[in-house]
Amino acid sequence: MVVRMSLLFVGLSLITSQGLAAAAVIPIQCGELATLTKLDLTKKSDESLALIEGLKAKVVGQDEAIQAVAERIQIARGGMNAPGRPLGNILFYGPTGVGKTKVPEALAEFLYGNPKALLKVDGAEFQQSHNIAKLIGSPPGYLGHGETVPLITQKSLDAHHTETTKISILLFDEIEKANESLWQLLLGMLDKGVITLGDNTQVDLSNTLIFMTSNVGVEEMNKVVNKIGFNTQGEQGSSEALEKIKDKNQAVGSGALARKFPPEFLNRLDKKVLFNPLGTAQIEQILNIELENVRQRALANHRFMITLTPAMKRKLIKDGFSQEYGARELKRVIDQLLVYNLATLASSGQIKKDDVIIVDFDGKDVVFSSRPAPVTVQGAADETDSNRIILTDLPEGIPAIHPAELPPAAPDGTLNLPFGSP
Repeated sequence: MVVRMSLLFVGLSLITSQGLAAAAVIPIQCGELATLTKLDLTKKSDESLALIEGLKAKVVGQDEAIQAVAERIQIARGGMNAPGRPLGNILFYGPTGVGKTKVPEALAEFLYGNPKALLKVDGAEFQQSHNIAKLIGSPPGYLGHGETVPLITQKSLDAHHTETTKISILLFDEIEKANESLWQLLLGMLDKGVITLGDNTQVDLSNTLIFMTSNVGVEEMNKVVNKIGFNTQGEQGSSEALEKIKDKNQAVGSGALARKFPPEFLNRLDKKVLFNPLGTAQIEQILNIELENVRQRALANHRFMITLTPAMKRKLIKDGFSQEYGARELKRVIDQLLVYNLATLASSGQIKKDDVIIVDFDGKDVVFSSRPAPVTVQGAADETDSNRIILTDLPEGIPAIHPAELPPAAPDGTLNLPFGSP
């Protein structure tokens, strides 16, 4: 019996000394497969891991969207992006107030330290076909040619580039509200990575990550949420309910996208990501992020600390979250119940430097109380955590101070805290 050894052919692209890519086929015998080194696809670079963690610190409960962004950035930094195309075309859709616009803003903040380091196009401003002139400028022979400054230019896209990072972020927000002329304009941008302006100059989008957000199908999705059992009082359903809602919303959202946008538009997208409704844990995380921003402002501008009781946090969640608007109202409620009142107390002299402000809700009114900050530290460090120091006589809810935040100790061993910990 004759045994024939089959050959496997692996196509490789070899770089010659002249820098030209020459196709080659390398034969590999089946017996050699066992000796090959297997590569770990789950291993990520430190940069990719840092990006994922950085986005998760700003965006809550949307891991799939974060992963989609990380993948496109990884492809770009790995030099594997398709030539002549944008770095990525990503559509975020789903319920309102759950972070669709927040993701590109968080990416801009991670890359450039500024959430506004992106170019944003509001779909609501382009509901008429002639509005496209604001985006690319008026063509020759039309009124305004040479006078209208296009919104999208090479200069505006590259405005935030640095020596080490040259990634532009272009956001089309609530794209379903725009006229179909904008969708047609996007076809060439998404496919060829270029846009021709009214004066016939071209803008290169090959280093641009294009995001689009849409609320199509939201009304149907809200019906799904209410049917499965979520309420509007901040007491959200279980993880099982969240999974059921996600599955139902996937079908509802896909159908809504197909009815709204033409196939040639949807087929040019690299990724379509459905955003999840927010559960109890996610809402609390978002609240903590927003409160941290308020604490930092209080410390920087007025040098006082803020702590909230559990009752006050529940009040903010109840008033600031709804199934219809998501967490969109949370900032407004925090401004109304917390920020405005703190500003009033500070400007009237009732809050002193280094005070600790305790905010409570007694079931009827929001109550503000103050007390001086503690001035002594008990012991050197907590045995359970060498990075933390225990403060004496602290009200419940105030976190410990990290040593790096403490000033030098006085000769008698006491510490005068400038304003404590946020």
